Amino acid sequence: MGEAEAYAVYDIFINHRGPDTKKNVANLVYRRLIMYGLRVFLDKDEFQPGDPLYDKIKSAIRSSSIHVAILSVTYAQSPCCLNELWDMLDMLESGCKVKIIPIFYDVKPAHLSHIDEKLRSIEGKLAVGTENPKFEPYVEAFRNHQQTRRHDAELDRWMDALNKVSKISGIEFNKEKE
Repeated sequence: MGEAEAYAVYDIFINHRGPDTKKNVANLVYRRLIMYGLRVFLDKDEFQPGDPLYDKIKSAIRSSSIHVAILSVTYAQSPCCLNELWDMLDMLESGCKVKIIPIFYDVKPAHLSHIDEKLRSIEGKLAVGTENPKFEPYVEAFRNHQQTRRHDAELDRWMDALNKVSKISGIEFNKEKE
């Protein structure tokens, strides 16, 4: 059985960090799109015991023409979220007719851009003894990824993906101002 036969085809893939968004904004977007008759992939309803998770997610990304990336405070802590985002951008840049719609949920597009420069700046401040510099959530996540010995090429790829998605027109949503 080929990949097309093994997995469903979706109109929309929702990329999100579960603990931040699954029970609120991701579920809200999912339900609203389903109401319009669209086939939407949200990981909460799509897996059965024994399913090959990565294969199913990658297939859902590849079969969807619209990708909604819900970028939340802890999004960058998840290698899975970052890899999915990279896969979505890879499709866009390889000429596939896809659209990426970012939803900035309690983060600003600026938090996603130039993380490498922000990391260098913070490392410089730490080296000269600046007391407790304040870290943006995405910078903190990448500091943690560096400390867990993730490969530099992987980190660069993720930072590049976040930088690119920060430049795509999206929706800013701040739950404090609901």
